[in-house]
Formats: sequence, C-alpha cells, structure tokens
Amino acid sequence: MDGGVGRIIGTLGRLGLDRDTFVFFCSDNGAVALGSNRPLSSLKGELGEGGHRVPAIAYWPGRVRPGINAQTAMTMDVFPTLAEIAGASVPPGLKLDGSSMLALLTEGKPMPERTLFWRTGANTPERAARRGPWKLRVTQERTTLHNLDADLAERNDLAVEKPEKVQELKQALAEWEEQFRGISRLA
Repeated sequence: MDGGVGRIIGTLGRLGLDRDTFVFFCSDNGAVALGSNRPLSSLKGELGEGGHRVPAIAYWPGRVRPGINAQTAMTMDVFPTLAEIAGASVPPGLKLDGSSMLALLTEGKPMPERTLFWRTGANTPERAARRGPWKLRVTQERTTLHNLDADLAERNDLAVEKPEKVQELKQALAEWEEQFRGISRLA
C-alpha cells in the first residue's frame, strides 16, 4: 500500500497536479485481533478508542499545513470537507452529520465543538457519546465515563465521581437516539 500511495503522489507531482489535488488517507477502524491498538482499549467494531481511533494523512502542497494535529475528526467529516474544497453548497434543509476539516487542515483552526456518537450491535446495542475529552460508554451491563485527555486507555471509570457529566452525556445520547429513530421511521 505504501508503494501504491507513493506512486499516486509521484504521478500527481510529475503531471503538475499535486498543488491542485487534495489527497486524504485514513483507515476506517482500529486493528483486528491480529494487530495491536496499544495503549488504546478495544478492537475494530468496538466502542473503545482502539476500535475507531486511527491516524489520517492529508496532503495538498501549499495548502495543508505540515505537522501533527490531535483534533478529533471522523470519516463523516470527509464529505463536508470535499464539498467545501469543490465549492459545492449543501442543499437547503440537508443537515450533514460531519463538519468540514478544511480550516483545521489549512489554517490550524480547531474543529467546531460538538458531541460525537457511536453505536454498535442491533439486539443489545452498545453506545457511546463524546464531548471534548469526556467519553460516556453505555452497555447492557454498565455505564462508564472517561476523561480521554488523562486516560486514553479508558481504564479509570469516573462515572461515580462525575454524575453530572454522566447525566449530561446520557441526555445528549438519548436525544441523538430519538433523532436516529425518527430517521429510520422515514426510510
């Protein structure tokens, strides 16, 4: 894969298209059992950070600022980013799940404050909500709260110490799930 990506970037450069081409590369999930997500918890398809936290690379010479950024972005942010780069407007009334990463990538501006949600499993769903450094995980067995800035491995459950944060994120999760149910009824 490294060789293939290298050939694509090389070809863009040889053709003089690299300054007019935005290249974005990322994985969709963390490693499976054969790999390692250490120090993160969980595997692909699970709610722990190891299940979905992956590196991404953006390349656009003269536009994307070189460096490393730890801002939280998701693959749902790719479409709004590409739409903004292309100058496409979102049709009135259409609400996108993601936010454009363009200002982050080209100017170093932070992503907008937002709450992110995950859900896995149909019969006994596990759910998660993240706002800033706070991540709530809700399973059939328990509810946990983690501060990812201090505990990226999600080992220290702060739910008992921070009940107001648990309630805040549970409320946001319930509102998101109700919105999700409304959409699935329309389908």
